Amino acid sequence: MSKFANFLRKPRNFAAVAVASAGVAFTFKAAPHLFPNHIYRPLFEAYKTGKPYKVTPEQQQEFQQACDDLNVDSSKFSTFVTSRWEVKSVGLPWFPAGCHTGIPASMVAEPELNNLRFSGPLKANLDSREGMWLKDSMKLSPAARRFAMARQIALNDSNLTFYPIVLAPITTLTGFATTFVVHAVAPVAPIFVTGLGIGTCFYFAYSFVLGSVNERIDLKVNQRLAAISDEYKMGGLEFYEKLLQKNRALRSLLGKRGEQLYTYYGNETPGLVYSTGATNIQKRDVLKEMVEAAEKERRAKEMVESTS
Repeated sequence: MSKFANFLRKPRNFAAVAVASAGVAFTFKAAPHLFPNHIYRPLFEAYKTGKPYKVTPEQQQEFQQACDDLNVDSSKFSTFVTSRWEVKSVGLPWFPAGCHTGIPASMVAEPELNNLRFSGPLKANLDSREGMWLKDSMKLSPAARRFAMARQIALNDSNLTFYPIVLAPITTLTGFATTFVVHAVAPVAPIFVTGLGIGTCFYFAYSFVLGSVNERIDLKVNQRLAAISDEYKMGGLEFYEKLLQKNRALRSLLGKRGEQLYTYYGNETPGLVYSTGATNIQKRDVLKEMVEAAEKERRAKEMVESTS
C-alpha cells in the first residue's frame, strides 16, 4: 500500500490511474449498449422449453406502428420477447449492434396469465383480490401498448440513454482530480483516506445527479409522445394507471419483498439518494393534466362552433 501511495504521488501516475478508472466506469455502463446480444438479451430474453419466445405478428405490427408515429427507422431496432414486466431497450441507433427492445410476453391483446410465476419459488394466487388486480393491470389497450413501446423507441432514437453512460466516467475523473488537489494543498491524511472520503461524496453526488437526469429524461420523452396525438395521451395515462395498479398488487402478493420493492401508492421504492427517474405518479399526473387540458380545449372549441 505504501509503495502504491508513493506511486500515486507522481502526477503522471495519478493521471494514468484516473483515466484507467474512468475507462472501467465507461466500459461498465456502455457494454450492455455496445454488445446487447451477448450481455443484455441472454439475461432478459424469455424462454419456453429451452427455446426463446417469438415476437408475435401483433407485437411486431404495434412496434412498427410506434416507429412510424415517431418517424423512426425501424431497421435500427431488433425486437425480442422479454421475461421482464415492462418494455426495456438498450443500445443506440448509431452503435454497430443497433437497439434491442424487449417486449413482455404479456403485452398482447389476450395475455396468458394463469401460469404467471415470479422469480423464486413463489407462485401468485391469481384468484385472490390482489391477483385479480394484477391480471387486470396486465390487460392493456392497443394505445397503451404502443405508448409503452414508443417510449423506449424515443429514448434510444433521441440518444437520451447516452447521458447516463458518460456521467459515470466524468464523475470518476472529477473525483480523482479533486482528490489530487486536496491532498496536494492540505495533506492532512494519507492519500487513500482522502480518496475514500472524496470518493464517497462523489458517489452520492453521482447517484443524485443520475436520478435527476433520469427524471428529466422521463418527463421529456412522455411530453414528446403526448404531442403526437390525443390517442397517445390517453394510452400513456392508461399505461401508468395500470402500472400503479400492478405495483400495488405485487406489493401485497409478494409480502415483505413486495413492501421493499414498491410503495403503498405503487411507485418503485427509491434508494437513499438514487432514483430511477420520475415516479409513476409524477408521470401519470403530467399526462393527466395534458388530457384534461386537451378536453377543455375541445369543449371550448365546440362551444364556439355551437354559438357561431
